[in-house]
Amino acid sequence: GSGPTRKFFEKVAAELASEAQNKCVRVWRDVGDVNEEGLFPAALPADNAQRTLVLKRLRLIGAFMAKAIQQGQKPGLFFALPLLKLILGDSVGFDDVRQLDQALAAGVSKVVQWQTLKMQAMGGGMEEEERQKCVQCVNEELSMMENAEGEQVTCDNLDPYVAQLKEDCVRRFDVEGQVAALREGIDTVLDWRSLRVFRPEELQQLLWSDLEWDAEKLEHIVRPGPTWPQEREHIRWLREHLLAMETGRRRAFVRFVTASVCLPANDNPIMVYPQVETAGPSVCDRKLPTCRTCVNYLYLPNYSSRDVLEER
Repeated sequence: GSGPTRKFFEKVAAELASEAQNKCVRVWRDVGDVNEEGLFPAALPADNAQRTLVLKRLRLIGAFMAKAIQQGQKPGLFFALPLLKLILGDSVGFDDVRQLDQALAAGVSKVVQWQTLKMQAMGGGMEEEERQKCVQCVNEELSMMENAEGEQVTCDNLDPYVAQLKEDCVRRFDVEGQVAALREGIDTVLDWRSLRVFRPEELQQLLWSDLEWDAEKLEHIVRPGPTWPQEREHIRWLREHLLAMETGRRRAFVRFVTASVCLPANDNPIMVYPQVETAGPSVCDRKLPTCRTCVNYLYLPNYSSRDVLEER
């Protein structure tokens, strides 16, 4: 059935991205807050036995990823966009480093700012005295830096230094062997080149849901059951409350109703039904919503106000 199949994919995905598994076989660079940067391969270990285990695990992940796409499952596996770019054969640059290591990118960006300041000073439009002060200021900021040749970095050699700095940053995330292993795994299910019909952002959303929704999208994924009309105020209250939620609470709501970490498809929406009333409004206000996760049904008590709905 669809419910057990979905849970299978989600449980396997959770294991593959778990901290415990990553300690056993260090596949990922970081498995901290998956909502921040996404999963990106760690450097391959020097030990041959460990390297073999890592590449074997990556082939498994590639096959799992392809099978999920083939079957239309969203397992909740959040890959970093730069990794998906590499899998699809696209090149990555310094802008992609920002998504993988914000601290490193911030340090390089500071040097880029000094380069911009130098270019403004050299480009004209400044009085000579002001230009010299600007150059002196940049040189002072660069006084503790040396390039690959051991020379002090100044305005005279800043441009090649910045170019080399960006290249070194990108090179730190060179994962050619890991990407090759992922592609080998994908090829056991479907040709990895067939995935090139997707943009990296689209491929990411096939495997993960960022729970970004607006009023229009909520109309498609949160619908009233046949016993509640579309204009029923409880449906409007619920959608307005969902729209105001932050990401963590949105994910908790989706997990509560669907037992999934990802949004349901438009053709399998969350259906809202009224709970059977056995007493008056005051009793309804004390009741909690219930659900049937196998069919994405939410049973909502006939609350007397929006405030009560939000509280419950």
